[in-house]
Amino acid sequence: MAATLEKFGRVDGMFANAGIAGAPKSFMDRTPEEWSKMLDINVAGVVRCFQTATRHMLERGAAGDKFGRLVVTSSVAAIEGAATAEHYGASKAAVMGLTRALAVELARHEITVNAIQPGFAASDMTADMFASEKFLKMMLPRQPQRRFAQPSDYGAVAGYLMSDGSGFHTGQGFVIDGGFSIN
Repeated sequence: MAATLEKFGRVDGMFANAGIAGAPKSFMDRTPEEWSKMLDINVAGVVRCFQTATRHMLERGAAGDKFGRLVVTSSVAAIEGAATAEHYGASKAAVMGLTRALAVELARHEITVNAIQPGFAASDMTADMFASEKFLKMMLPRQPQRRFAQPSDYGAVAGYLMSDGSGFHTGQGFVIDGGFSIN
């Protein structure tokens, strides 16, 4: 953040797009340490990023330059249910709660807060999963488009959420899953 402010003098938007998924495991076998790690990275990490960006946006706003966009990557696991990955689903549901709460709190400062909720998407985090024939046989038939998302499937929505055009759009999760969650 400091390097960005030094170079550009301002930050108009923050996209919190980092996280972990964790290995599939029964709820009863999940350790407290696995829960803590998941929540620290996927929830507390977003909180730390958003607090840093929001401080700057509020300071600018107090000087008459109200504007800000906060966007986070959640997941359809927040609404779909994620058996053997309940800690991941819970972390992404917490991110959605944070999104809605911050949207209300920051709206008067012209700072919007929204989330993108992807379904299964190709990434470094999902590479092992996508390499599994068992996973592909089980999940691909549930995908109405019979493909999994690519990062490019999210870019236009992310761009919109960071733009001036999204100024009256806040507190929402954009489910982008190729119809997975409705099938």
